[in-house]
Amino acid sequence: MRRYFKLCVSTGGQTSKRSPFPVGLTVLNVNAEVQDAAGHICFVPVLDVHDLSTVDRTKANFLLRQGCINAVISRIEAVAAVGFTCRLPGFVQERRFRPFLCAMQLDSKETYAYAGLRSERCCPWCRLRNGRSAFRVATPHDAAEVERLWAAADAPTNSEARTMARARLRRHGWHETRRCGLLDVARHCLLPGPADSGPLRGIVGVDVLHGLYQAWHGYLFEALDTLMPTPEAAHRKALDAVVGEYTLRDPESGKRVRRLTSLLSKDGLTAEKRVILLFLLASSLGTSASVLGVNPEVSTAALQCISSCEIVFLACRNHRPYTQEELKTIFEGQGIQFFGALVTLRDHADSGVCAYRSPCTCNRIVVL
Repeated sequence: MRRYFKLCVSTGGQTSKRSPFPVGLTVLNVNAEVQDAAGHICFVPVLDVHDLSTVDRTKANFLLRQGCINAVISRIEAVAAVGFTCRLPGFVQERRFRPFLCAMQLDSKETYAYAGLRSERCCPWCRLRNGRSAFRVATPHDAAEVERLWAAADAPTNSEARTMARARLRRHGWHETRRCGLLDVARHCLLPGPADSGPLRGIVGVDVLHGLYQAWHGYLFEALDTLMPTPEAAHRKALDAVVGEYTLRDPESGKRVRRLTSLLSKDGLTAEKRVILLFLLASSLGTSASVLGVNPEVSTAALQCISSCEIVFLACRNHRPYTQEELKTIFEGQGIQFFGALVTLRDHADSGVCAYRSPCTCNRIVVL
């Protein structure tokens, strides 16, 4: 019998730069909400070596992430071929299970450090796009080609082939020397992925919390913040006055929660409050968004960004069992509309010169 696991690594709860961050493991195919389905494995230390250069510190950070995460994966790999026995609650007889690693939930910094990407803006699923057009779909990585380029880039002697391979890796979004070691330690514990799963077998993805509730919300509110640059702006004060009138309650207990005092402030907001703030923003702006004080084209783009965010957020709230085709239509259509309208807001904020470096728009959101 199979058991599917998700490896979770997060630095979001760090209280200082020297705080260690936790590594956890979650069982995915469980038909009950039990605490035993998730467990904490270890803490990964954060080393701050002042006598190293910036390049050496970055390399040490990469090696630390690689070593600690791959050590956990190697333990899963050690029992993946033969399985392990355990006794489930409510059963007398022991059963044998085979573990499979199906997903890794990493923050953006951990994804960048572990996957061997060129920067946090790059994606392990698709190539880094040249240009800033939000209407172009990125090309998926070719796993065989990336493996070939990595092998050529690791050649011990300097040659034209190694130089060209490293340049092509950087152009596609990979670091030329920091290669991810996932496939070196995981063979039996990985399931065969789809053709477009990339060189990492689709294990390293983007979850809803970081990919939507934080990233898309951040893109939108950062763009709206440029339309009202100072806290003393009359338009910003008008929006803050409207949002302060709303009373928020906990959906389970019905108790009041802390009121939001600023509509465009992200300080101290959880992911759930970001979602609430998005829908409050739509109610506060109204159907014309005239309170922004901009021309109709820009106000329409702002409303398009908000509506696209709302549609995508609702699709990921598990209120309706969408099919794969329905989710593909929602993400592709609304994703193009969202980033296209976002570019319009950036163009207006930059006085017609778009300096916005749009992030990856492949919409590889893993709903787990």
